[in-house]
Amino acid sequence: MTLSDMLAAEWRALIRDRRMLAILLLVPVAYLVLFGFLYSEHKVRHLPTIYVDEDQSALSREILEGFSASEGFQLIGPVASEAEALDAVQRGEASMALVIPPDLSRTVKRGQEGKILAVIDGSNMIIANSALQNANAVVQTFSGGIAIQRMEARGLSPDYGYGLGFGYRMLFNPTLNYSDFLLLGLAGTVFQQVILLGVSLGVTREKEQGRWGAYLAGGRRPGTVFLAKTLPYFLIGLFDVLLGVGVAVRGFGVPFQGAMMPFVALSVAFVLVLVALGFAASLFSRGRLEATQVSMLVAVPSFLLSGFTWPFLAMPAWVAALGHCLPLTYYVDGLREVALKGNGWLTMRTDIEVLLGMAVGLIVVSLVGVVIQGRISAKKWAAERV
Repeated sequence: MTLSDMLAAEWRALIRDRRMLAILLLVPVAYLVLFGFLYSEHKVRHLPTIYVDEDQSALSREILEGFSASEGFQLIGPVASEAEALDAVQRGEASMALVIPPDLSRTVKRGQEGKILAVIDGSNMIIANSALQNANAVVQTFSGGIAIQRMEARGLSPDYGYGLGFGYRMLFNPTLNYSDFLLLGLAGTVFQQVILLGVSLGVTREKEQGRWGAYLAGGRRPGTVFLAKTLPYFLIGLFDVLLGVGVAVRGFGVPFQGAMMPFVALSVAFVLVLVALGFAASLFSRGRLEATQVSMLVAVPSFLLSGFTWPFLAMPAWVAALGHCLPLTYYVDGLREVALKGNGWLTMRTDIEVLLGMAVGLIVVSLVGVVIQGRISAKKWAAERV
């Protein structure tokens, strides 16, 4: 066989395999378009911000108006104290809290430097850097205006000093460590890909070996079939998750501030979703190649769409909605809440409930699929015996 014959045979095989041809030609462009829309806002804007105005002066009101006018922030309301502000950032209700001290106006009028404090959620470095840069820009604008007024009043005296000083407190990741920020999210992505790949090959292996029809025709209950095909992968996957997070914490110093039980519950729900999704993918695929393709099409964009790095508030609404359909979104969010922020059941409740809801839905679909395929197999088995 010549080279041209071999090439022609390969082209014919590709053209006949429409799914593979679509993946090769359409998926790269589709993902590029999706990721282009993902970052179409170009930068993070309108960070939810609360404030504590203990000065209640004309200057403090002007400063708050300046933050409100900045595209980087969205003031969502005042709180009574700095402690309440810290709690709001801890719970994720705000990305930043602005604290204006009670003596700010008097300090500035005395010709001294007034201090403004920003308390920033550092668990997402994209949000933290955006908040820090934009807050500093707003404060420096006011500081420059005050300084110019002092220069004019003193005849351009060189000892005018600065009008306002900006300080910040970075919560949850005070040094903005990339390892603390990224490692847990990447770990969740790896867990997802490995578990999906393992489970998705379970049923298709039986199909390729010609045993699946006989397996179903034996009168096995759908729940028994599902459990038999997924339980080993569930146990291995849960072990991988617990071991992997343990390695990240013990081996690489990633902080783990929360309690174990919420983390274990979150991990159980996540692995359950993955084994159910992998089983469904393999159940409705003709072979291991198709099951692998379906699993990877779900897994590849999940990390970027999860909101773990690029926040949902900076995505178009339809892209954010797509991201909220993926199980990894809720796992990495809950993992960050318990590990970096030290939050517990109340904060993680939504993530766990959504994952369990996804798992139940996928299990129902899988059981219905087993019932249908079992009836078809039983009819074929009976026909062959006749």
